[in-house]
Amino acid sequence: MADRVWLEENQRLGSSRHHPTTSWRKHLVRGLVLLCLAGLAAGCGPKGYIEGIAYHPNGEPLSEVELLVGVGSKTHVVITGRDGTFRISGIALGSRLIRISFYNSGTGERYHWEASVQVGIQGARITVKFSGTWEGFQESIQAVWRELASGEWESAKKNLEAAAAYAPEGDDGLTCSLAWGWYYLRSGENSQLAKEYFEKAYAAGRAAEAGVGLAAAAAAAGVYSKAVTHLEQALAVEPDLELDYLQLTNGDLQVALAGYYLQSGDDVNAVQILEHAVHGASPKGRAVQEQLLLFLAG
Repeated sequence: MADRVWLEENQRLGSSRHHPTTSWRKHLVRGLVLLCLAGLAAGCGPKGYIEGIAYHPNGEPLSEVELLVGVGSKTHVVITGRDGTFRISGIALGSRLIRISFYNSGTGERYHWEASVQVGIQGARITVKFSGTWEGFQESIQAVWRELASGEWESAKKNLEAAAAYAPEGDDGLTCSLAWGWYYLRSGENSQLAKEYFEKAYAAGRAAEAGVGLAAAAAAAGVYSKAVTHLEQALAVEPDLELDYLQLTNGDLQVALAGYYLQSGDDVNAVQILEHAVHGASPKGRAVQEQLLLFLAG
């Protein structure tokens, strides 16, 4: 019975070798491929809701249109009713910063509204009167990074499409390529496209940042030796590399590198990095570091 349970778990993790140590290593790397990108789980306790009505800058209700509604660090995608009304449930109680945007596909403009709202058990009611537009690409791409960090794939994709509509060039274009790469990889929608976007950014001069993405893509495909190579090269180009937009510190990247070494069977280098090269890791990165050291000590 125990053997059958272990085998089922081994198959679920996608292990190619029937050995519990291999299965455990594969399980560990799933937490390291995109270290610290997942947002913290929502808190427990009573929830409220937000009801609102949205108006176009011309004063007419926004009928049956899609709104992106940011509440704190979470983004919701809602469709207004014929009268412009909408409702979002499951909102934590207290004062909440509400950010709402609406993309007018006819004019190519994205409108923005923002306010602090007190949410109670009886809900909160807001009136959204759009009167101006976002400045453009930068605001859209910043929203994308927030949503990628918290796993909000649908809204991240919509903001990426809005950012791409500005036809960014130069460094902005490469930032957009990196964002598309992380979206396709993290959401699991298309790992090959993720790799292509990272390669594009790499070839155009963003070698260190793109190298982190290529390493993560290789690890997701189970090619850990290549993941090691990509991440080593990225850190060689920029030894103090950090990806602020993904909330990845240099210490987090070192922990990920140790994980890739561990998965490729090189325990010696993994221990060396974990004990001597990890500095300034995030709380989540330190937790993974401690788990790996405990595993290696056992």
